[in-house]
This record gives sequence, structure tokens and C-alpha cells, in this order.
Amino acid sequence: MYYPLSGLTISPAPVDFEDIDDGIPVVLVENPTFDPMKSLQEYIIITYSHAFGLPPVIFTEFLWVIFLFLTTGALTGLLARDPFSFKPNSRTMKLYNEIVENPGITATELAKITETSRGTTTHHINKLETAGKVRKVARKGMTCLYAGACSEDESIEFMQRLITREKPHKIFTAIAEAPGISQTELIEKTSISQSTLQWHLSQLARYNAVDTYREKNFIHYTILPEYLKIYQSLTSTNENNVE
Repeated sequence: MYYPLSGLTISPAPVDFEDIDDGIPVVLVENPTFDPMKSLQEYIIITYSHAFGLPPVIFTEFLWVIFLFLTTGALTGLLARDPFSFKPNSRTMKLYNEIVENPGITATELAKITETSRGTTTHHINKLETAGKVRKVARKGMTCLYAGACSEDESIEFMQRLITREKPHKIFTAIAEAPGISQTELIEKTSISQSTLQWHLSQLARYNAVDTYREKNFIHYTILPEYLKIYQSLTSTNENNVE
């Protein structure tokens, strides 16, 4: 048995010990050196255990339960929070923005554009992929990077804005009517300047509304099926409201 205040540890004597008085033989096992922190800890436990009317052992177990409860709550909170809590000016976000503006870009191209080492680029790409903000697609022996999928509510809200604006609506329908169309062909078909077209295409890529692939120096665009369904649903609803 350990006696906190005295610092003594008492245990039963060996089996072969014979006591002439038939009492309970004991042997002093340990008398440790004085430890201020340990003594303070023991003093606090004993003081509060008396205050709550609990034995020191039970009070100590109670403290452990509280500690485990608080630790579990803290870990749950960390795991439940948004994993994509990167600072706007961080290197991760800069790489993410480049992926959004250049859908289908490879890690090598991304490292070159941002002047970042390949190892650092790969590290941040993995962080973005874990956060669900970037997806990897294998094309012609290369791994291409695209912005990750948005939630259904975000997709619907984006499409509601798109169909009310002339230029993005025109670009969307042009791609929907000619899957695989290139930027050059889009400029000819929509009569929209290249800079304006690229900005609207970056928005479509940001919301993961288009699938793209590179062929030599050209990027080709195709509207993803889920966005076609949302577009058809919204336009049919608007037509019914007009009628």
C-alpha cells in the first residue's frame, strides 16, 4: 500500500516469513526522495477528495474520466471542422487557384508556373486532394489536376446565376451543343473575347461543371452530365413559370 503524505510504500512480507505473533508481517519496500511536484499533486488530490467526500483512489479515477472526456471532445471538434481551412494567401491556396484557372494542368506544369519545387507542389496537391478540393484524372499517361466537386446546393446556385447572364449562358450552351469544343472554336461560335471567355471558363472549372482535356496546344471542354441535368431542370421550370 502506498501512503501519499509520507511517501512510503508498504507491501506484504515474503511467503516464507514466519511471525511469532501471528500478525500480518510487513516489509518496508520504498521510501523515495522528496518530489515537490508529486507531493503537490498528491496534496491537491487528497484535499479535493475530502472536499467531495470521496476516497483519493476514486477521486483520481474521476479526474481521469473527466480528462478523457475533454480530450475526446477536443479531438472530435478538430476532426469535424472544415479540413479546407487554408489561409487565402497561403502557398496551398495559390496552387489551388492555378488549378482552377488551368483545369487539366499537371503537377510538373504547376510547379513550373508557380516556381515551386516538385516535392513541395506534390505535398500541397495531396493536402488539396485530402480536403476534396482537387481531383486527379489520368489522361494519356499523365495525371491531370482539376478542381474538386461542389455540393449540390452550390452547383444549383451557380447554375441559377449562370442562366440569368448572357455571356456565361451562351458559353455553357455552346459547350453543351458541341461536346469537346476548343477555346478557339468557342470564340468563333460565341463572338466573346478570349480574355472574357477564359474567365468564364475558369468559373465553370471552379464549380466542376466542365470536363477538359488537352490535345497539343488546345484545351477541349465538355459539360458534365450532372450540370446538364441541373440546367435542364432549371430551364424547364422557368418555361413553365412563363406559361
